[in-house]
Amino acid sequence: MGTKRVSITDIAKKTGVSAGSVHRALAGKPGVSEKTRAYILEAAKEMGYQPNYIASSLKRRTLRILAAFPAYTSYNRFFFPYVWQGFRDCIADMADYNIEAVELPYAMDPGPGSQRQELLEAFDRYEGGVDGLLTIGHINNRDLCAVKRYTDAGIPVILACDDKKSLDRLCCVQADHFCCGSLAAELLSMQIPAGSQVLVCAGDTLVPSHYETLEAFEGYLREHGCNMELIKVHGRDLDTGTYDRVMEKLREYPGIRGAYSVNATNGIVLCNAVTRMKREREISVILSDVYPENIENFKKGIVNSIVYKNPYQQGYLATKAMIDYLVKNETPISDVIHVRSEVVLRSNLHLYEETGL
Repeated sequence: MGTKRVSITDIAKKTGVSAGSVHRALAGKPGVSEKTRAYILEAAKEMGYQPNYIASSLKRRTLRILAAFPAYTSYNRFFFPYVWQGFRDCIADMADYNIEAVELPYAMDPGPGSQRQELLEAFDRYEGGVDGLLTIGHINNRDLCAVKRYTDAGIPVILACDDKKSLDRLCCVQADHFCCGSLAAELLSMQIPAGSQVLVCAGDTLVPSHYETLEAFEGYLREHGCNMELIKVHGRDLDTGTYDRVMEKLREYPGIRGAYSVNATNGIVLCNAVTRMKREREISVILSDVYPENIENFKKGIVNSIVYKNPYQQGYLATKAMIDYLVKNETPISDVIHVRSEVVLRSNLHLYEETGL
């Protein structure tokens, strides 16, 4: 037979205090002295007490958590589908906790369907009756006021993918951008000679995950005396503008021997340009993140390696941190929680191809 779960009544009998006092002590509520609270908590620990969060959630009203991440449009389709999947899988894993998950996919452009509009409309729709908000941290000043409406109302906000330190958020879950940029630089330094020219698709200068990764990439090369000449192209769209600028640099600098994209989207642009110039055999290409097009370009021999930032885990862990905070009253383990980044090479590519994550 299984071991009987230790109950609040059992702890009350052992300590000689009321069940109500035990409940208040375990829940961190007022009504008991600090001395009594410490005594009860120590007894609970010795007895192996485990809170029954599922049972508690059935007695509690439904918790409403909003998730506002970019929709699967344009350049967002290479990264954010995996963030969304992490969110959905975590909600499914925590289904017993009586949670209502509300998805607010939004367009990155201002106007109808923007982050600002979706968040403000949701706040009004639920009349402030929201228990938590998950969203991304590269928030412009136009949209920041919408997120601040939640924090000003005392609603906890957890950011994913990028941080916004000026925001009163609970925590941020993201890749270690310093690690990602350094990994890419180390890989490239092992593949091409010191002093080579390197084309860098540097992403958006306003997005922290882009410019922090770029800074780390440059810093590693500088610190280790690689003396690479970096030729940067900024932008993160799939229109002809970014592609044309990459093509222009490839024509202008025939000595380019390495190429790196700090973000997922520009991997497509970079590979298309390298292929168009028929320079696959000359240039070592390192990309960010795994998605079908990157896998295909890897198989074609265009890509040499990928730094995987694990967007799925970013979505999953951000959601779990919010649920643990709301249900278990557990503060996130850190102000910034980093997911593990991984290097994808030909020998382990099949693992990512099989799972899609």
